[in-house]
Amino acid sequence: MSTAAGTARVRQRGSQVGRDRNSQLVTNVIWAAESVSTMCLWGSIFAVPLLMAGVRETGVAVFVACSLTMGVASAVLYFVNPPAVTSFSWAVPVCFAAIILVGLQLVPLPKPIVHGLSPFSSEFLTAWNAGHGSLPGSGYWKCISLTPSLTRSGFVLLIAYVTFFLTLLQRLKTLADIDDTIRLIAIASVVMATIGIGQLFFGNGDFLWMFHHPLRDTSWPAKGTFTNQNHFAHFLALGIGPLVWWWKGAGAGTGAIVRGRVANSGFGVARSTDGHQQAICAAIAVVIFAGVLSFSRGGAVSVFIASGISFAAMGRRWTNVLRLAVPALAFMAIGLFLFGTELFQAKWEAITQAESLQDLSRGRFLLWAALLSAMPSFWPAGAGVGSHAEVYQTWMKEDIGKRLSHAESGYLQVLIETGVPGLLLVIASIGLVSYWAFSSWKLSHGDQRMRVSILASGLLVSVVHSVMDFVWYIPACMILTLVLIACLCRTHQLYRDDSTFEGGIGKPAKWTTGWAMVVILFAMPVGRLAASVTLQDAGSESTWMAYRGMSVAAGKTRTY
Repeated sequence: MSTAAGTARVRQRGSQVGRDRNSQLVTNVIWAAESVSTMCLWGSIFAVPLLMAGVRETGVAVFVACSLTMGVASAVLYFVNPPAVTSFSWAVPVCFAAIILVGLQLVPLPKPIVHGLSPFSSEFLTAWNAGHGSLPGSGYWKCISLTPSLTRSGFVLLIAYVTFFLTLLQRLKTLADIDDTIRLIAIASVVMATIGIGQLFFGNGDFLWMFHHPLRDTSWPAKGTFTNQNHFAHFLALGIGPLVWWWKGAGAGTGAIVRGRVANSGFGVARSTDGHQQAICAAIAVVIFAGVLSFSRGGAVSVFIASGISFAAMGRRWTNVLRLAVPALAFMAIGLFLFGTELFQAKWEAITQAESLQDLSRGRFLLWAALLSAMPSFWPAGAGVGSHAEVYQTWMKEDIGKRLSHAESGYLQVLIETGVPGLLLVIASIGLVSYWAFSSWKLSHGDQRMRVSILASGLLVSVVHSVMDFVWYIPACMILTLVLIACLCRTHQLYRDDSTFEGGIGKPAKWTTGWAMVVILFAMPVGRLAASVTLQDAGSESTWMAYRGMSVAAGKTRTY
């Protein structure tokens, strides 16, 4: 009996050791997946924006790698430690509809379908459709996109955006997770503003003091790591709301605990809290000042909208509004007086002396007229993502002396490149985000409403600024926009499911199981496509930049 009992105890002990090892293995896998996901999130928010000017395609490659790695890590984490509950979002079908639409532009289709979905190819590509033996393609242009290589690059970037958004949405489980992510946006905007001001006053003309651009430098106005000051100002505007929310939390987050500590240990804690708030207040002033130094009309409007909504979100707490607004305005006024008066005055005179809005933005209006003239040829499915620069010139009635890479309007570019279906998806997305904001506002109260307003302020900036610019086509700006959308979506789900504003999601759904399986099944083929496209684009970037530099130099030395 003693021998049998001993054997049983040994077996039981061995079984327990095995379970402990398996448990430790699962714990290690969970820790590794979460760590990888966190690093990829930080890399997307902080590293990618730094590469937008000098090595943009390399930055895109970094983002694609971070996004896909983040998706795989999330899928592994789901299978190892599946969440108890989750919640479905209508953003999922919108995302997959966008992928299907752009993917359709690249698929070889029968001739009648191509001519039906792309009237331009049947009307203008006469040599292809005549079936000349000297041209490849078996007698007709086989796909909707007129620039398949550029559309392929856009397709990979779209997959990265969708993967990043859906993965981040599942990563945000509580309001604490949302607030942590909001702070990342705030920090990113402060870093960008500091770089912009530093390059402006202490720079050597190169971006980040090391990347030379053949057409742009870091002299006036402030640009940060962007070649266009409008996008620099937009990036900063997206961070103003998160900074205000962080400032609010730094002072009010401790509440009675702070008062108790002050009563017990003097005023040290109060001074520490005030110091934290003052530091964030100074950061807000720096961001607004950098936005003004961009001397961007659209950027200034974006900064004004974000600041106005964020300050107004405090409600009747005028003391808090003054504590934020007065230092920011004072810092901005002093900075303009010391450094930017002449340029600001020249910019203002250019605006006030213009006889009309068309006079102020003549090239932009000529381009928009050309794009509207082109729409009958592209409305069914577009000309292909990335094709704008190759398409608009056919309908441009006047040469303005430069090549326009983008449509100077996100809505028009989406319309020309993806047709009416693409524009409808954009409108559906804006409607969905608006529903989340209004619904969350109704379901919440007090400080919870302020969080909604803060998130909505950045998204409103994105929607409004895109009317006159192409900020959706700038990866750094789009990444922050997707982060804000994910935070608002999850905030709405938490408020809707009435989880006392602290716990996780309270309504089960199965879509995340399908998403995890899709990521695992398509990880290899999508990874190969992404690696092929992004490495090719990044590898050719230095050659392209060198060519542009030589072209600029040749133009300066040319004699007439």
